[in-house]
Amino acid sequence: MSSSIPESIISFYEPEAMIRKKVMSGITGGKMTQEEQKRLGGEPDKCSLYLLNLFHMVSDDAELAEIRRKCVSGEIMCGHCKKETAERVVAFLKDFKEKMDAAAEKIEV
Repeated sequence: MSSSIPESIISFYEPEAMIRKKVMSGITGGKMTQEEQKRLGGEPDKCSLYLLNLFHMVSDDAELAEIRRKCVSGEIMCGHCKKETAERVVAFLKDFKEKMDAAAEKIEV
């Protein structure tokens, strides 16, 4: 998910399936195998999904700290984190679109 890679940009009116696909293809700070991930943990500072959550999707510091803790400890796998992040992005964009539509109704053309 980078502006330098146009096919990874998520737009406001993107279909839900495409949003999920883009989030699920995001680069993570995980290990090569599930066993390594559980043993060594992930590297959230190298993970585009963690950074998306940090800067845009999770406003609660305690929730963000818990995501980070689970990643570093190997308690959560990247696939699970991607699914949770995709749900956050989909919910955020749905809410945002509803607000845009409501605002559009108030604009006189």
